[in-house]
Amino acid sequence: MSIANCESKYCEHNPNCETKLHVHSNLKYFTVLQTIRANGTIYFFFFVLFILLGSFYLMNLILAIVAMAYNDQQERDRNEMLAEANEKLVFLL
Repeated sequence: MSIANCESKYCEHNPNCETKLHVHSNLKYFTVLQTIRANGTIYFFFFVLFILLGSFYLMNLILAIVAMAYNDQQERDRNEMLAEANEKLVFLL
């Protein structure tokens, strides 16, 4: 990917110009946002809310799965330690 010569700071007037964010991340959100903004403000706000809430939901879902796995592993470790302690008590008696 090459960066075209940009006349403006944010590449608003040159559709062939790509910002550093686009080159490094290969994301085209800027183009999508421009298209949605051209269709109307309601669509723009829906898209932004969808991206923000969707990201928040996905992050919480992943964290919940990790927390559940951590709690399950802790419970298994606790049960294993109790079983070992019971075996030691049986041998002592």
